Amino acid sequence: MNRILILGASGFIGNTLYKELLPYFDVYGTYNTANEHLQQNQVMYHFDVAKDDIDEILNDTQPNIIISSLRGSFEAQYKVHEQVSAYVMTNDDCRVLFLSTVNVFDGKYNLPSYENDLLLAESDYGKFKVSVERIFNELPKEKFAILRLPLVLGVNAPRIVQLKQANKHKADFEVYPNLIISVTTAHKIAQQV
Repeated sequence: MNRILILGASGFIGNTLYKELLPYFDVYGTYNTANEHLQQNQVMYHFDVAKDDIDEILNDTQPNIIISSLRGSFEAQYKVHEQVSAYVMTNDDCRVLFLSTVNVFDGKYNLPSYENDLLLAESDYGKFKVSVERIFNELPKEKFAILRLPLVLGVNAPRIVQLKQANKHKADFEVYPNLIISVTTAHKIAQQV
């Protein structure tokens, strides 16, 4: 049975993946925000991307598949992804699924982008995701997959929560008129993974 480690399993997308995969696989995950339920869960590991070393969790769980849906400082995430890449490279039966973003193409906002197009990010977020994709692109092709996600919606999606809060407090919410975007749901992503 495949052993899966989800980095960021308490987040919006990570938690949806965890719930979808748990009935079929041996699934472990990381969380950062203190949560009594997660602390008592034998398969969840507390992990602060800025302070903790991921190698201990990797060695303890010995995953065949690592799914990265981390959040946190870009610098800290970058270091964690370097460690994950090294682990995947030295373990024959291990591969990584990196949840990236279509923001790696946000510098081409006037043109459609396709999977094999050259990356051109303008935003800091897009540039960061490009840098992590480069780490994993150094691995053999069968050892990684990069999933470039569009805007992901759902009941507790961060954007939906922000919109609800802005409405509640009568605050401004930034919109982009005439912007064409792609969207999906966290549940649909979990089904496809």
